Amino acid sequence: MPKRQPGFTVTELMVVVAILGILSGIAISISGAEWRRTRVNTVVTELSGWLEAVRRASLKGNACQVTITGGDLIGNAPLASATEIAATGSEITNNCLSNSPLTISSVFATNETMTISPNGPTIFKFTPRGSVNAQADNTPLGSAVVIEVFLTGSTGPKRCVQISPGLGLISIGSSDTSGGTCTYGGTF
Repeated sequence: MPKRQPGFTVTELMVVVAILGILSGIAISISGAEWRRTRVNTVVTELSGWLEAVRRASLKGNACQVTITGGDLIGNAPLASATEIAATGSEITNNCLSNSPLTISSVFATNETMTISPNGPTIFKFTPRGSVNAQADNTPLGSAVVIEVFLTGSTGPKRCVQISPGLGLISIGSSDTSGGTCTYGGTF
């Protein structure tokens, strides 16, 4: 009887290759979902931080009107802008980041598109009194302003930035699917 040589059989090698294939498929799926989540989180974090800076600028003396651009946007596209609304006879300049409109992060390639909802401009203003008002008048918002962000053509995740009526507090919410409803954990 011949002596058996040390090593692996073809069957053992095939089993190992099959297991490695399954594990790598799972890893690629998980990393793709994490990649999408990171991209959406980047945009929402930048938007909420920018809104908070505009809100703080308005507390220095003049109202700041904010315009959010809705629709499908690519990297370096303008996402939001702010304009200072000076009170009559006011000499206080607070800038409202008027010279620094927010653009979608340049880390996005031109073939990656973010959907910003609602689809169309959303306009509101932060006041020097620390409240948030409707665009054209000095009446408080009737309901929260919600800006939803997700990768175009993706089933998820979705993140939301909410500006509450009254004091204009900024909250970040999340949903695992682009069609889901965002839930909010705390104030930014």
